[in-house]
Amino acid sequence: MSDQRDKRFVQESIDSGLSVMQGDPWLAQRIMNQERTGEFIVKKKLSVGLVLAIVLMLIAVTALAAALLTPKEVVEQIAVPLARENDTEGEYQDTYSKEELAQLIKALNENGITIEENNRILRAIKSGKGYWEDETIMEICRQAFGKDFTTWTIEEKHWYEEMMVNIGFSEYNRYLVPGEDDMTVSEARAYAAQKLNEEYSVNLPEISNDDWRIEEWFFQYRDEEGNLETARWQFEYVNKNTGIGEYIVEFTRDGEVVDISESGFHGEIQKAESFSLAERIMEDRYGEKSSWALDAWPEFGQMISGLTPETDNQRCYLQAGYCLLPEGHIGTGNAEIAVRQAVGREGAYEAAVFCCMDGDTPIFKVNLRYPSNDGVGYDAIWCGEVDCLTGELRNLKQYIPGTSPMIMQFVPFSVVQSVKSLE
Repeated sequence: MSDQRDKRFVQESIDSGLSVMQGDPWLAQRIMNQERTGEFIVKKKLSVGLVLAIVLMLIAVTALAAALLTPKEVVEQIAVPLARENDTEGEYQDTYSKEELAQLIKALNENGITIEENNRILRAIKSGKGYWEDETIMEICRQAFGKDFTTWTIEEKHWYEEMMVNIGFSEYNRYLVPGEDDMTVSEARAYAAQKLNEEYSVNLPEISNDDWRIEEWFFQYRDEEGNLETARWQFEYVNKNTGIGEYIVEFTRDGEVVDISESGFHGEIQKAESFSLAERIMEDRYGEKSSWALDAWPEFGQMISGLTPETDNQRCYLQAGYCLLPEGHIGTGNAEIAVRQAVGREGAYEAAVFCCMDGDTPIFKVNLRYPSNDGVGYDAIWCGEVDCLTGELRNLKQYIPGTSPMIMQFVPFSVVQSVKSLE
């Protein structure tokens, strides 16, 4: 092949292979003219073969980048079709099989999407089990939109719920996006801040900033007869310094205010007006109670302190003495090992560890949950209590659904026994 043909081949490769790339339109021509101009001595050292290699490498990199799917695209093109395919004869199947989950995890890896190492989905796949479809899709979405669903945009919430409708998890999409006759998101934000200013004389931002996180919703529920209710906007203002939702306003799509309040919390004291409100806020913030992190429990204890209990469970929560790690503790990992060895069971499990008080002794409350073979629910849950300072295993009991009190997973055994003795 002559030198002239080599150059022409390279030129054509550049024109066709890099046509989709943005950049300097004269870059290719400058490369081709390097030997003629002699502008820079170093350019004369570039052979046609080297230029061709660079061109082919850039084409390959561009093609690879274009081929990678985003988390949203993985959900739309892989996760949702998989979920729909396993629904047989119109019957909704709410879990991925281990084979389907493995296929989905492989697709995530191939597209450069990583899941946290200790994630429940990875633990399920490592133990050869399937997992809930909605939770799996939610985890993928967290990679795209952020871990906290409440901080997603109105459009992101709408899209996610649409995916839930597509797989049969939700009957309808309760999360809306504004239509032509609705306020825009910007207009609704300004209206919410205005109404709170009129009610409480507070100057709140229209968008989240360093001091406030604003949780935005535009939703429409159905009544008991299945009829759609009037769509509503809701804005909650969470103080970032305390983590407390201090203000909330809700109004219809026509601007009629239906709720405006301080969300039951007051200043930095972090007190709730009721047990149910405290649990709802905590679950919105951290998920289901069984998955709360160690530092969430003292926060919950502070929220409910001073409330008057009406049920045995509420009395147990008040007496649990939730606390942070005491100085000189043995570590959550060692406490988990002590309980696991005492249980003596092999196989994958999920662990939850937090601190509370057994009388005057700070203890690790350790719950080990062993998933069932079909990946749905658990076939064994063991609850252990370990001295935070000495590592002594003080108590070990198996929680048996329908027989054992559920509260035993969340408070010291001694507290449960004390409250029951008062009956």
